[in-house]
Amino acid sequence: MCSVIDYPAHLHIDLDETHRGMKLGPKLLDALCAHLREEGVPGIELGVSTDNQGAIRFYERYGFTKLKENKNEITMGLKLICSLYERQ
Repeated sequence: MCSVIDYPAHLHIDLDETHRGMKLGPKLLDALCAHLREEGVPGIELGVSTDNQGAIRFYERYGFTKLKENKNEITMGLKLICSLYERQ
């Protein structure tokens, strides 16, 4: 079970259609995740509509995993800092 302790940062990104396909999403996530790691933030979570399959695929390719799911929304998380136990 995930907790706010594991994923204290929350992400929300909206790119209008004119800016999609320009690799801005990964660049934004790279910059945000690098900054959060520097600050010692262990993880980030987000919510995405179950209807938004493109976003779900994007986040999964980036490394996010599904933490919980209901009929309308999926909560996804990305660990930014792994514990020593998780690395083994």
